[in-house]
Amino acid sequence: MQVRALLASGVFVIASTLFAACAIIDTDDPRPVAECVVCRFNGDLGCVRVRIDETTPFADYKGQRYYFCCEDCRDAFIAGPEKYLRPAGEGR
Repeated sequence: MQVRALLASGVFVIASTLFAACAIIDTDDPRPVAECVVCRFNGDLGCVRVRIDETTPFADYKGQRYYFCCEDCRDAFIAGPEKYLRPAGEGR
């Protein structure tokens, strides 16, 4: 039982740290904010909000520009954009 509680605590600490690292958005930052559609689809709410600058990964699809939190999310989107652009509630 103690091992299970220790493992649960460890998972919580790691998840909290990762979430906090992505979730930090400086409200005084003048750069515009976009939504990473891949993170939204995956339920990674800590990385959904992305600050846009010249280094922000992006992809253009059907005349619309999409920004991403990282290159991996951009690559996943490019491989199957329709998957990430489904209306809310349409399932995975």
